[in-house]
Amino acid sequence: MKNMAINGSLILAEGIGEGDIILENVTVTGDTYVRGSENNSIHFRNSTLATIIVNKNDGQVRIVAEGDTKFIEVQLETPAIVQIPEGARIETLVLNAAANILGNGAINTARVHIGGTGSNLSIRPQNIVLDSGVSIWINGEIISENMPQETTTSIKNVKNLTPTSVDIEFNKFIEGLSINDFVITATLNGEAIELQNLSYDEVSQTLSFSSVVGASSSGKKFKITVSPREGSTKLKGEGKTSNEITLESTGISGRIIDDVSHLGASGVTIKFRSGVNNKDGEVVAETVTDENGYYSVSLPAGQYIGELSGEGYVTGYLYAVVPTDSILTDKNEIIIRAVSLEQIKIVLTWNDKVISDLDSYLVAPSLDGTSKFSISLANRKYEYNGIKYAELEQNGRAYNRYGIETTTIYRPIDGEYYFYAHEFASTTPLGNSAAKVQIFKGNSTVADNSFNVPEGSSDGTDWIVFKLTVSNQGQNVNVTEIGKVEKNLYYIKPIIKIGENEYSSYISETVFAKIGDKITITSSDEDAKIRYTTDGSKPNLNSTLYTGPITVDKENFKLTAMAAKYDAIICQYSNVNITTQSIEEFTKSRVPEILNRISEDNTSIDITEENQIVTITKENDDAIGYIWENIDMPIHYELKSVTLADGFTLKNQNVIEWMNKKIDRKIMVYSGMIDCYFNSNFDTLKSQVSELVVSINGVDYTVKFAN
Repeated sequence: MKNMAINGSLILAEGIGEGDIILENVTVTGDTYVRGSENNSIHFRNSTLATIIVNKNDGQVRIVAEGDTKFIEVQLETPAIVQIPEGARIETLVLNAAANILGNGAINTARVHIGGTGSNLSIRPQNIVLDSGVSIWINGEIISENMPQETTTSIKNVKNLTPTSVDIEFNKFIEGLSINDFVITATLNGEAIELQNLSYDEVSQTLSFSSVVGASSSGKKFKITVSPREGSTKLKGEGKTSNEITLESTGISGRIIDDVSHLGASGVTIKFRSGVNNKDGEVVAETVTDENGYYSVSLPAGQYIGELSGEGYVTGYLYAVVPTDSILTDKNEIIIRAVSLEQIKIVLTWNDKVISDLDSYLVAPSLDGTSKFSISLANRKYEYNGIKYAELEQNGRAYNRYGIETTTIYRPIDGEYYFYAHEFASTTPLGNSAAKVQIFKGNSTVADNSFNVPEGSSDGTDWIVFKLTVSNQGQNVNVTEIGKVEKNLYYIKPIIKIGENEYSSYISETVFAKIGDKITITSSDEDAKIRYTTDGSKPNLNSTLYTGPITVDKENFKLTAMAAKYDAIICQYSNVNITTQSIEEFTKSRVPEILNRISEDNTSIDITEENQIVTITKENDDAIGYIWENIDMPIHYELKSVTLADGFTLKNQNVIEWMNKKIDRKIMVYSGMIDCYFNSNFDTLKSQVSELVVSINGVDYTVKFAN
């Protein structure tokens, strides 16, 4: 492109393919969207562009400025390399993804959000604004604090007025502006009014206040003037007045959020129609979101559906009930970004007034063709060698907004994928949730597949939605609906059987076996697949698949099993510790370790063991208190004798009764846990009891008390 002026938006789409792209002497007054270019560069020569938005989902793009090119604002939503040579300039650089900024040009302000953490810049911006916890590299130096060079600024413009907010634009960015730096005056039909609950957001540069809509303001002209407060050390110059709007008594306001960047989506058109399901009828009102994603519209009281549309977004909807005497505020919604040609986006929605939270799970084949990876809230993305293959981009918890989750498969891998939704609360039937899953293939803005949760599904917490089969190196994608609601995949238990005994607890138990013994594993659900490990690790979808009895072939190992249907990743685990030692040998090897752990956990006492003689020593005057230790060995415990200070010995039950009533020292063993509680004074205990003889698994231990 050469010698052109574009009074609107320019889109460099996915289909532009390979090869360098050159724009020379081009002026773009609107937004320039960069979504394509494979492995090559986009060159801007002696050009001026208002805003560049880089959003290329499958890999890095390279932006090169040449000559006296000037960018008013550059927004990097996905990773990119940007070259700014001497003479070129960026007024505002916004990093929502990691980037490399190269060259010797100029950057006025760099704003780095959480996604831009770790970016590298060879140019030091005049002003650096970092989100909390964010750090970047500039010429080898790590920067983790804001670095504004300017200390004062002035108001350039006051714009985008709504009944609840207005945006403030400054000539230069400085840090630390607050509501106390402004004088705000507002008028209705020229008469001054006082705004309530004023607040200022430094990040979005938005001034917010309580809605001015009401019966007394209906039909009146509203505008705001923002001026520097006298005495402000940061804000100078003259005040500016906003655009004027006509107020209605009722309506809707809120913000539209991009599901990938989690920032406000600008330029989104919202068309409102009367009714709840009226998606094709007459449009009664229309509005467009501002640069921060905010919108406001006047509407009479009633029910409405708002159709959301924008360049590069999937058409979506919001539902609202406008009250009879006020503006419905904070009516926020998430808009779904369309993906590129070879990608797949999965969108889960539900009625969050019925079920507060559903969680989506995608189980997918990994690159080796034999194992699996999973995408969920606990493991939001899968990357390999720096390339992203799948990610949970929008979770319903963001912005206190439930009702939607989106997952994108960036690079489909040959094999089978499973997608399901899980309700953790288990308080409301899934069939009442109006849950829906849509699949968008490529850059489609209309769902290619759509599935609704079976109505009347009252006895289940897991909706197994579909199986997706990918073949021919990602070229063929086949979707098969499963559409089953299971009672609870989480409670499918693996059952480990050794000899005549069965074990199905996650609390490890030690089991004695012989070399050559067989171990079988079954499940409480015959359709579940069982996977296991023998190295002490927790099994996952990549672990060994159980196909038949396991032979004991080594002395000591931990066997852990999981059982899952549809490759679910929420499931139960069972553990056993296998040993081929005799119980006496095993006890002698473990008791010293257990006593040492108890001693380390309690600073009041020291416990030592030698030749089956245990000595308990008081270390300080602190109360001994409650001593316990989880152990993973079977316990058969018997208190055999107590020797009093005068040499008198009691036996068996009399001893237990005497210990409980006289000295009040209790020793309890249950469920693999040994608990000791000393209620009496240690010195009194030591003066009355010289030693105890305790049998553990047939091995006698003599216990003595000492200073």
